[in-house]
Amino acid sequence: MAVGVEAAGDEARLTFADTGPGIVPGDLTSVFDRLWRGSADAKSVGSGIGLAVVRELVTAHQGTVGATSDGEHGTTITVLIPRLGQAEPRTKPGTGPTSNSG
Repeated sequence: MAVGVEAAGDEARLTFADTGPGIVPGDLTSVFDRLWRGSADAKSVGSGIGLAVVRELVTAHQGTVGATSDGEHGTTITVLIPRLGQAEPRTKPGTGPTSNSG
């Protein structure tokens, strides 16, 4: 596994590259779906939840995540997140300031 971090404008780019068998290119659009497992994973153990959690965490930090693979020689996961001080503050409904008029 190779891990990389670099500045990319107002974002930080994190890359995670492995040297495994890769992901079939047609499956790349589904790898971040909850409980999805590719046909090549039929014999491996796991719940198929890991990359879905990654996507949720990255999205919560106003970032994006993607995967590339040639289907034979490893997979690279790329995460782009706003660099410190670049993200807009976010609040979830019900967690922001409240107003009590009356």
